[in-house]
Amino acid sequence: MPVGELSQSFKVSGATLSFHLRVLRQAGLIQPQRRGRTLVYNANRMGLRPIDLWLGSHRLMA
Repeated sequence: MPVGELSQSFKVSGATLSFHLRVLRQAGLIQPQRRGRTLVYNANRMGLRPIDLWLGSHRLMA
């Protein structure tokens, strides 16, 4: 999703959004991709895999 669309979806400042995107990127949960002048963020499936496994183990217990 382009950063411009993200900023319209959330009621936070651009600085706050940039901070959170940087944290998610550093954690390996999202990957930025430049498309011309637009920066698009996508989920990193490999980075999200441990979270999915953890959630799956808790779903089985419920």
